[in-house]
Amino acid sequence: MASLVSTLPTKTEKYPPSSNENLLFERIQKSRMLITQPVEAPQDVLYISENEKKSILCTLGNISLIQGQAKSRKTFLLSFICTALLRKKEFLKFRGKLPSEKSKIIYFDTEQGLYHAKRVQERIYDLSGISKAVENDNIQYYRLRSYNTKERIEIIEKVIYSTLDLGFVIIDGIRDLVTDINNADESTKVTGMLMKWSEERKIHILCVLHENKGDRNSRGHIGTELQNKAESVIRVSRDPENKSHSKVEPVYLRDMDFEDFFFEIMEDGIPEVVTGNVPKQTYKRPEDMEETLHRNWIKEVFKVGNEFSQTKYIEELKKVAKIYNVRIGYSNLRDFVPYHLDHGFIKDIGKGKTFKLCLNE
Repeated sequence: MASLVSTLPTKTEKYPPSSNENLLFERIQKSRMLITQPVEAPQDVLYISENEKKSILCTLGNISLIQGQAKSRKTFLLSFICTALLRKKEFLKFRGKLPSEKSKIIYFDTEQGLYHAKRVQERIYDLSGISKAVENDNIQYYRLRSYNTKERIEIIEKVIYSTLDLGFVIIDGIRDLVTDINNADESTKVTGMLMKWSEERKIHILCVLHENKGDRNSRGHIGTELQNKAESVIRVSRDPENKSHSKVEPVYLRDMDFEDFFFEIMEDGIPEVVTGNVPKQTYKRPEDMEETLHRNWIKEVFKVGNEFSQTKYIEELKKVAKIYNVRIGYSNLRDFVPYHLDHGFIKDIGKGKTFKLCLNE
């Protein structure tokens, strides 16, 4: 069998060969593939698994795109994806599985001001259960709003190539890496850089871009280029019938499509997948509920056990709220504990600061 080198074209007879010719020859050698050349399947690092189906969203060595209208909660979705990757388990339908040697995530933010960027960073730490007292080396956040287009690209490239154990990169605001989103040359150049970085560093790069208001396509020539080259394109949009819900749907996936789903942000900042009927009732205070409903909820809670800590009691109340088709946040449910105690629905038989809540029969 002929070797790879022997099947390649030879250098032209030029003495001495130019540096450009040598470089071209090296590129030809590197790009030629033989049918006998073994190639491993790319490592998937983010997917959705449901109903015995697995939809692979992101693999190492590729790029993907999240698109949506302004205020559709695209940045929220990025926080949830980071959380799934950091926790290496399911979070809001997403499952992360970064290998140990590719455990680091870099988040580049080109749009947010300092205050809102800090909120995004803190949300990722909170949802992932990471202490905010010290920096966590597996998630690095860079805010690039104050730099020009050329400087942003230089910073991103330098960080990508100088970070060891890098596995996943987010660029929240890919539009800010071009001066004109409709410039074909600029768009092709930036998309080419993303593909080069992802392949050479064996990482996944997830980009975010706004949609056109009229046709729901991602904006400009840069959007067209990214859609053509992306492994996955995912859309986030507000539910027109209920603005508190955001819809996540596949636009283009190289792998199997996942089922559309809706999520909402509860008052305590925790996201939840909306299932079944949309909750018809919202309670912010225990005083807003009728006594009969309180007693019914408590009866359901104590079907699970006879005694509860305060945290476990609140968790069970939250489950019952779903059964009763009621929307209520964790922070609001905390007020239900003293209310139930004060009204004699339950009693505390714990000692000191330790709650041991049981039914007051």
